[in-house]
Amino acid sequence: MWFPNITNYTRGINVAHAGTNNASNHGNNYSTAMLDRWLELFPTLIQGTRCYTDASTQPDQTPSLHKEVGIGVFIINTQVSPPLSIFIKAAMQNSTSVLMAESPAMMVAAMLLQKLNLQEATLLSDNQQLVHFLNRADLSNPPDWRIKPYT
Repeated sequence: MWFPNITNYTRGINVAHAGTNNASNHGNNYSTAMLDRWLELFPTLIQGTRCYTDASTQPDQTPSLHKEVGIGVFIINTQVSPPLSIFIKAAMQNSTSVLMAESPAMMVAAMLLQKLNLQEATLLSDNQQLVHFLNRADLSNPPDWRIKPYT
């Protein structure tokens, strides 16, 4: 699965980390200052279009090198009456890490938002590492080189 550069799709879109579950860290430690900048404790209070992304995979410690993962994208547009909701389920082959599974989920969401012409949207993910990377000014050095095709 290959996607074009995510920066073409995320202009005007905010990317945030939804929730405070420590398990979503995926073993990574972040300073409180960085965490507070993009942490959204109550994502349902965000006005406008919200797009939640997630991936389901076996933990990175599992011996299998290439895992099949599930990808989910949920979009809710509260700017129309009645509110519009879209849910997409997809599968990806040969994922090598949790980050490798979460990155295509965010890419699918960004592409879908662009195709639906929803330019003022907030993307929410439970993967802090991906959110912090996508909110940086320089996207040329991802935390894992294997997600480069998605970023």
